[in-house]
Formats: sequence, C-alpha cells, structure tokens
Amino acid sequence: MADFDAFLEQLKTSLKGLAQNSFKKYSQQILHDGTEFAKKLEDDLQRWSVEYSIHEMTKEEFEFLVKGKKDLLEMEALKQLGLARTELNKLRNAIVDTITGTAVKVLL
Repeated sequence: MADFDAFLEQLKTSLKGLAQNSFKKYSQQILHDGTEFAKKLEDDLQRWSVEYSIHEMTKEEFEFLVKGKKDLLEMEALKQLGLARTELNKLRNAIVDTITGTAVKVLL
C-alpha cells in the first residue's frame, strides 16, 4: 500500500484539476474541503485499501464505502458563500468521486 502522504499530494493535484475544469470560482474551498475530508477518512481509507489489495473487497465495494461517507464532507466555506443546495450536492459528489478515483490509483 502506498504512503498516505503521497495520496494526499496526488489528491491535491486532482482536486486542483477538478476546480479548474468545473468549479474554478471555488478552487480554494474545494482543495481545503476535499483534503480535510480525506484526512477524516485516513484510517478507513488505509484499512479498505489493504482489504482491497488482498482481495477481501472489490473496487466497487471500496468506492461504495467511500461514497457512503459523503455526509462527512461538510463544505462549510462553500455554504457560507451562499452556494445553492443543488450546486453543493454536485460539488460534493465531484469531490467524493475525485477522492475515490485518486485512492484507487494511489492507495490500491
């Protein structure tokens, strides 16, 4: 399993790409909130990646578990900016997908 710090660095790069491609106006908040969310999930991500690497779970199960934690992604800075609920949900889903994709590439 790869180093979690390496995962966080790759995640920051991925989140910057997400922000520049789809949500440029909110790039700093996306980077902050996405990184903090990943840090909250560090123990889970490491445990799940080990289970995946020894074939105790599938990639789909791994992704399902990460997406199941989506409610922990608080996005307080964006709420304070007055972003509409539908936009917050789109952004939350995009961040979770980015974290999942990065974890699959780096941790697994």
